[in-house]
Amino acid sequence: MSDLPTPLHLSSRELAQAVDRINCGVLARDPSATIVYANDRLHRWLGYEREALVGRKVWSLVPDDVRELLQTELESIERGDERARLNVLRRVDGTTFPVIVLPHPEFDDEGEYIGSITLFVDLGTVQTAKPLGQLPQGDVRSTLGRIALELQSITLTAGLEVAAALPLDHPRLSELSPREAEVLSELMGGSRVPAIAQRLHISQHTVRNHLKAIYRKAEVPGQAELIEWVRSLSEESR
Repeated sequence: MSDLPTPLHLSSRELAQAVDRINCGVLARDPSATIVYANDRLHRWLGYEREALVGRKVWSLVPDDVRELLQTELESIERGDERARLNVLRRVDGTTFPVIVLPHPEFDDEGEYIGSITLFVDLGTVQTAKPLGQLPQGDVRSTLGRIALELQSITLTAGLEVAAALPLDHPRLSELSPREAEVLSELMGGSRVPAIAQRLHISQHTVRNHLKAIYRKAEVPGQAELIEWVRSLSEESR
């Protein structure tokens, strides 16, 4: 029996087809908040023809009364905030549905924001979509508030699992300073330099200096090798 194909064996066309089939919307935007890619599922959810979303601004996809909130969220994401959040998308016919938004900001080698890839998870099964003009504010807000509490619980649990998985008592990590340990914990939790700087209230330059110190102590050349190295230490500690 031949080996099952892995994503690394997929052609560009096959990968694009896989992205279209996954059960979530996928959107990419540039620094000007212009949509440069949206998968077929997102088009179908919103009622647009294929490729019709490309070239639009992202705030055209939300109700008018949440655009100010979206602008604040976009600015936070551009600073490296990758936390899951809640919002509402608006279909072509004016109906709305709540979504979990999972942003992934991208930065160049100089730390400049160059765009985002965002996943949307449909929560329409929780809140039935209604025409925007008839949607009581309390409905969406109470529903999103309840979901937010659940997400907060999930996020807290995940954070505790990351902390528990970081073997700071391992002899190879004993040389780290308290701040270096914090930076490493954030890195192992999936955060990038801008997000780490924001969460620890330090500059991105300082974060990079801490990472260089960690690389030196761990005797690894970069982030990918560091993450694999820490994972191997976690396995040893079990």
